[in-house]
Amino acid sequence: MRYGPATLRPASVRPITVSRPSLLRFPLVDRSTQVDDPFVRSTQLAKVEAAFWLADEPLTSKKLATVAGLVDGREAKRLIDQLRHLYEAE
Repeated sequence: MRYGPATLRPASVRPITVSRPSLLRFPLVDRSTQVDDPFVRSTQLAKVEAAFWLADEPLTSKKLATVAGLVDGREAKRLIDQLRHLYEAE
């Protein structure tokens, strides 16, 4: 049984003193647009880079493709080459 102001407010409505979750407060950023910066990584390239940073041992291209959620080892090798070129350019 509820007493006080809670009896007047439905359970689905938040009190005024409670802020909305950050997902609802901030607008979503559209990340599908291309950026002209050559050092910006795609989502797949970022996953490959993260897998390299987190790996305890050397990864084969097939294992890297599995960990990063890529199609096959050839795509992993292509992204590795792209990452290598980005590191050399930096």
